[in-house]
Amino acid sequence: MVTKKIPVLVSQIIVVTIAFYTAISMLSISILKDTMPIIGIIYNLSTVVFYFVTLLTLSIFYLNRRNLLLIYLLTVFLIINMFLSKNIFVMDIYVVSLATYLVGSNKAIKTMFYAQLITLVIIISLALIGFLPNQISMRMSDGVIRYSLGFINPNDVAHYCYAVIFKWLFIFWDRVKIYQLAVISILMLFIFNMTDSRATEYIFYASIVAIISGLIFRKTTYQFSRRFSRRYLLLLLIVLPTVTLILVSFYNPFSMQWFELDRLFSTRISQSNNFLNQYGISIIGQKLLLIGSSRAYLLGLKPLVLDSGYMSLWIKSGIIVLLLFIYSNFWSLKNYKKKNVYPLLVLVVTLLFEGIMNSSMISWQINFAMLFIGSRIVKGVSKEENVI
Repeated sequence: MVTKKIPVLVSQIIVVTIAFYTAISMLSISILKDTMPIIGIIYNLSTVVFYFVTLLTLSIFYLNRRNLLLIYLLTVFLIINMFLSKNIFVMDIYVVSLATYLVGSNKAIKTMFYAQLITLVIIISLALIGFLPNQISMRMSDGVIRYSLGFINPNDVAHYCYAVIFKWLFIFWDRVKIYQLAVISILMLFIFNMTDSRATEYIFYASIVAIISGLIFRKTTYQFSRRFSRRYLLLLLIVLPTVTLILVSFYNPFSMQWFELDRLFSTRISQSNNFLNQYGISIIGQKLLLIGSSRAYLLGLKPLVLDSGYMSLWIKSGIIVLLLFIYSNFWSLKNYKKKNVYPLLVLVVTLLFEGIMNSSMISWQINFAMLFIGSRIVKGVSKEENVI
């Protein structure tokens, strides 16, 4: 044995910190952060507390000192990456995955589900009744009006609804009914109509079709998931970032063919090409000058955003982090042995394709499949339920 049992009180404290950190992470990307600056302060403090509690608990109750040293070295590297790139998401994935291991995967994901669901309903409700600003923006390419429903960016609403739905599918997979998916799909029409998040809309309905197929052939979905994870997932994880980099590298602004292709991808190719030419590919992370849409609107400036998830990894987070991202997704799905692995597979595959345009695939709140890497980091082995 390399671990000793965590006292119930300590385990409950970690569960509470996971719930609070999940909720405050969502509040930090809502307009509440602009109207109530205290939200940002609470988020920063909760981040420090959550990191400290998780790493301290692991240090006390994990007895394999050699592996613990490796964990500390990885922690130091990710802290360096965080300061170089001025981006916390990689460190977040790492620490949350460790906390997921400590309390058990099912309990952690269920805690995140309820925390996200409650926070999401509160934010959208406050926006609909006028208590929070329902920020209105116009897409420059086609003039479509978009509503943020209390969040800073309209895309965030669709992404987090998507994440909550998949956590529900993962937790209650054995009890999911097709009529429930029909009701959810109708409700999501309202979200997509308000936010016009086209990429998320496409992958959501593609996911629903895949999930319904899995429900119809429920007996075979587990074996299909295992075979796909072993044979094709790694291929997708390597090919999609590579193809994206090639498209961006060879983009020609003077070619009509490239213009049409760029428009098909909502200008993500030309947008990424500008950043690639200015900063180049990073090894361990670098800071980019970014100006979000909301801030740009308030300051009267042109937005400077790098929406493509893959190009964000290549340019901002660095090649090492990209390799860690590939490994964490592949290992988690290849080794996860629960029967409800199918919704996880659908989530990851659809997010991988959306990664060409959006960065939701590298967010632990959305792509929660990466959190199962915690068992690999800590013990180096796969377990169905990681409770110590």
